[in-house]
Amino acid sequence: YLNFLRDIQAKARDGLNPEELHEGLEQVDISWNRLTNQLRPDAAQLLADLKPDQVDELRNVFREENEEIAERLDKTIEEREEKLREQRQERLEEWFGDWSPEQLRALEGIWQKTQHVVDATQFRLERRERSQAELFNFLKLQPDQEQAEKWLIAWQRNFQAKDQQNDWRGRYQARILAIDQILTAQQREHGLAKLEEYAVEIEKIIAEN
Repeated sequence: YLNFLRDIQAKARDGLNPEELHEGLEQVDISWNRLTNQLRPDAAQLLADLKPDQVDELRNVFREENEEIAERLDKTIEEREEKLREQRQERLEEWFGDWSPEQLRALEGIWQKTQHVVDATQFRLERRERSQAELFNFLKLQPDQEQAEKWLIAWQRNFQAKDQQNDWRGRYQARILAIDQILTAQQREHGLAKLEEYAVEIEKIIAEN
């Protein structure tokens, strides 16, 4: 991941092209899969060691989170879109600094062209609830570490297969490239400095471990 950040820093100084972005995101996928493979045995042991009261506590945490997501569905689509617009602008200002009115209008156009055709809140909630139900049904079997690890492998493969059927990656890449085109030199330097902050933090973590 550190190498990816450094690579993006170097390439982003004069703007990203589709090939560079695609290659970078593929490297992120490879790194993520490597990380999950390393963490899976510990995660499996954690699942195998869960006591009934801990499972109940986990179920309560998930229930509260699901209720918070469901509350968003009580609002109108317009209200949800406005909230998302505010959150997007906050994140973009954090990464790139201030935006001009013209840029904000361009950003809204970029978002409209690259967003999902429908509000995905309900879909995400239903997927969360299905995954959680599968997890708790499995935990009822009181699995050992080996069984838990096999279950995690199957769950990850199933999740990735469904993820590949979604067109989110193409929309995400198109969005990044479009935003990259409207950045000023000052905003680009702001973003590169933000990347440097993350890279330095990762270097510290690596050094400590």
